Amino acid sequence: MNINLEPGLQDVVNDLHLSPENAHQSRTIPDSGLGGNRNERKVGGSRNQPPTFIVSEEAGQTKSQRTDSQPSIIVESSSEPSDTTQTSSDIQRAGIYKEPENKSPNQPRPSDIVLPPEVFYTLEIIYEKKLLPGTEVVRSVPIDGGYNRMDKIAEHEVESDDSHLSNSKELYVRYGSCKINLKEGREEFYDLKSNEDWKEVCKDICSYWQSGKLERFHLDISREYFSLQTKVGRDTSFASLKRDEIADLMKPSLNGGEYIPRTDLERLTSTNTIRQLVHEDESLKLSFKEKETFIQIIYKTSRTLLAACVYHNLKMKCLKLFIDKGLDDTSLPLEKSTEVCHSKGCRASFRAFLAQQGSFLAPAFTKVGEHMDLQPGVALPMQYYQVHKHKQATASTHGSRHGSTSFSREHDTDPTKSKTFCGSGAFSNVYRVRVDLDHHMFSKNKDYDFAIKEFVDRPERVSVDFHREVEVLEQLRPYISKKPIVTHYASWTQDGRYYMLLPYAECNLSEYMSRTTFGPMNKDNIRWLLRQFRGLVDAMESVHTVTAASGPNTKFGPALPPANAATHKEIQKSGWHHDIKPENILYFLKRNEESSSRVDLCLADFGSGRVQFLRSGSLQTRSATGTPTYEAPDGTANGGGISRPYDVWSLGCVFLEILTWASWGYEAVQQFGEQRQALRFPGSEDKGGDDSFWQKDTNGRIYLRKVVEETIQRLEAHFNKEGHLASVVTNLLPKMLDVNPKTRIKASELLDGFNQIYKKAKANLADIDDDALPHSTP
Repeated sequence: MNINLEPGLQDVVNDLHLSPENAHQSRTIPDSGLGGNRNERKVGGSRNQPPTFIVSEEAGQTKSQRTDSQPSIIVESSSEPSDTTQTSSDIQRAGIYKEPENKSPNQPRPSDIVLPPEVFYTLEIIYEKKLLPGTEVVRSVPIDGGYNRMDKIAEHEVESDDSHLSNSKELYVRYGSCKINLKEGREEFYDLKSNEDWKEVCKDICSYWQSGKLERFHLDISREYFSLQTKVGRDTSFASLKRDEIADLMKPSLNGGEYIPRTDLERLTSTNTIRQLVHEDESLKLSFKEKETFIQIIYKTSRTLLAACVYHNLKMKCLKLFIDKGLDDTSLPLEKSTEVCHSKGCRASFRAFLAQQGSFLAPAFTKVGEHMDLQPGVALPMQYYQVHKHKQATASTHGSRHGSTSFSREHDTDPTKSKTFCGSGAFSNVYRVRVDLDHHMFSKNKDYDFAIKEFVDRPERVSVDFHREVEVLEQLRPYISKKPIVTHYASWTQDGRYYMLLPYAECNLSEYMSRTTFGPMNKDNIRWLLRQFRGLVDAMESVHTVTAASGPNTKFGPALPPANAATHKEIQKSGWHHDIKPENILYFLKRNEESSSRVDLCLADFGSGRVQFLRSGSLQTRSATGTPTYEAPDGTANGGGISRPYDVWSLGCVFLEILTWASWGYEAVQQFGEQRQALRFPGSEDKGGDDSFWQKDTNGRIYLRKVVEETIQRLEAHFNKEGHLASVVTNLLPKMLDVNPKTRIKASELLDGFNQIYKKAKANLADIDDDALPHSTP
């Protein structure tokens, strides 16, 4: 029996090793929870209405042959979707059957799992930069042929908005995206610009079903369209029409001026458009055959150059002069000293061309970790995005308690920057931005936020810091995939400044503690806290032991070749951070969709870090790095040399502050810092003090400050009845704050300790939500 499936969906079925033909049997379907009386529905095709998509997990088996552990997976046959609008509550009925968590032992498990013939979705339609009404309407669409159905609905909405579309304009998709909303707020993002993209969405949906992740879901579809004129009026030239269209498609750029998205640029410079521009321009004295050859040259090598010429009212004869002199798209941007023979009437247009050519050269970030040297005037395809008011309030004081405050304050005089300012470091400011989805591949979510780290002031030192941080992150990247470590997406230099593009974080750990109440010491909060501790230790350990033996299987870069006994020491690497502090630990409300771990705190800012080959002996540096508060005594105790144990100490200080916050609130953290304020070397001539965690007496003995020991003792008593955190305070924290770097616990040993504690906690606290967060105060 033949099943009518689209070719692509048939491939999906084949890829999943399913057989729709053998599954096409009339069978009794239990109640699926989709609404209506379905207890005795028959699934089977008729002559007039063949089944749309029927899939069975165990092809060829009859119902009596299946066991309770082998549920069939079926997509029902579908009629045309109803034209009646759905309410948002109907989304709850979309999805598939999910066995109740509190099911009675005597309650039979259904042998069939019914998949809906259609999925519920909302369709956001943007046309000519405006949101069309009706986007909150919940619609349904069949899986088979769903893309074409949605595309027709969207086109119909656009045509209703623009009466000239069908007669004189051609419609194009700028971008499309699909978000699958799953249980507990989880989201999966996909491109959705073609039927091929829809098949990928369907494939993953089928994979969810096949793997038994029986979750309710709905889709959020977003489509952005733009149109281009195809007919010219009597008094309008085709070139002027295209010039106006380019102006309409321009978007504001981050660094001033405007840019044109690359998809729009590609559509604007199609073969038909080039042909019409060339044949219309009477300044081009060529035969028909020569013009056709010229058209092919433009399409292959100079489409961007063509668009810039059209926009600045340069004739086709000028474009031909450019090409005859060996200039093409790869020659852009042209130097201001570029000499091109052209008539006097073109000089003003050519000067405008040189001044604004960067609008056509907005870079596309297509490779993670890529560095670019951008020429002055090249537009950045991104815009500043305002941060929340409470974020601005805390960001403005960032660095006042710990570390330097010598950052640039230019955002104070730039109102746009001031609204997007997130924080600052010693030589950098951070701003929230959104990058044009058409110009990056880091996320398929059009609303994904990024942060730009702009290095400013002290050019010589800034250059060193920037290149060090980029180098460290590039060396770490192949080994830290899906670790709670913040790496950069891209970096670039322009106009003498250095920039890094990073994932956007809600705040740093210090800010998070200052505005969040941990809440009661219940199972939810304890497990969340242990998960963050373990994640940060895992991040530190990954930096300390960058080895091929524990190397990655990651798309971000090639791993080192497998190690063997003879070569292992030669390819082993090690690194350190050397500036671990709350300001360099970031809190993410939602991790990047690349990440599979549910760790909200991530290690960031490797400006003081280093990665190098591990030969023989210990790795040490005498560089004065880090922040005094969290600085280890290693430089004093170890003859001036510091290495990986330095990080363990710093993280121990941070953990002690986190536990203080979780126990008694942020005011207790502030009081703890004030109580530590004293001379680091009592009895010395140095009159300055700091709030570090250790001191050194006149006899050279290094010891923990008394208030630090007292705080640890208070925590031991506080967690006396809570065994999991008591183990952290009693067994691990003192080993992290060992003043002797030679006997201090290693990162690998520390990770083993936290793994054991978390494993026990996970077993004892198994009845809680794994993603629970502490209560956040307004």
